[in-house]
Amino acid sequence: VQSARGQAAHAHGTSRAMNKKAIGLLAVGAGLLFFSRKASAAEPDEEDEGDDMREGESFVEFFSHFSLVDFVRRAATDLGVPPERLYGVIYAESGGKPFSNLGRVVIRFEPHVFVTLANGASVLLPGMSAPTASEGRKRRGGQADEWDALNRATAINAEAAAKSASYGVGQLLGKYGYVLTGYPSAVAFREAMETKPIAQFDAFVRFVRNVPEAHQALRTGDYAGFVAKYNGA
Repeated sequence: VQSARGQAAHAHGTSRAMNKKAIGLLAVGAGLLFFSRKASAAEPDEEDEGDDMREGESFVEFFSHFSLVDFVRRAATDLGVPPERLYGVIYAESGGKPFSNLGRVVIRFEPHVFVTLANGASVLLPGMSAPTASEGRKRRGGQADEWDALNRATAINAEAAAKSASYGVGQLLGKYGYVLTGYPSAVAFREAMETKPIAQFDAFVRFVRNVPEAHQALRTGDYAGFVAKYNGA
């Protein structure tokens, strides 16, 4: 775990650049906008089944009774962070939509991570000519292409593939995410992110808490410091 913490500057970390001033503005602006609109949201109905998926329920259906704003408020209290800051991070990472219109967890597959973990095996996305971080920024397509790449990688090396994708609301990279959130393997981490919607929210909270520099930066409003530790920018 200590090793993973030491590498947290690259955590979940795609190599895509993030403008540090922009993340600060986004965190406050998007967060305040979101919470000003949701401030009067009703409390969950007492008959609601809460955080668990119902039998046969899709992720999209799950979110009809589990509100993102409810999660952000809970997580903000748990982490001691103003909710607008936390939502800003979530918005920057996943657009506030942890599940895509495919009904699956939003992912980002990282070919440059996979090639180093799978003994040189290469899985590319449309628009890429090599499994490098710079080529990764040239990728085209959407979630269907990301999942296609992850599935092809899984057929080669399941654990390496699971380590090479970022998942869900916080876009946590499997390589570091499973260690810092307490899962026994990256495959187990991936399965939880896919099949247990609340798990990705819990993982996000645990991840932030277990990267103390990022946690403290978020608590104090040091967005540049937070991004440097959380996102590797």
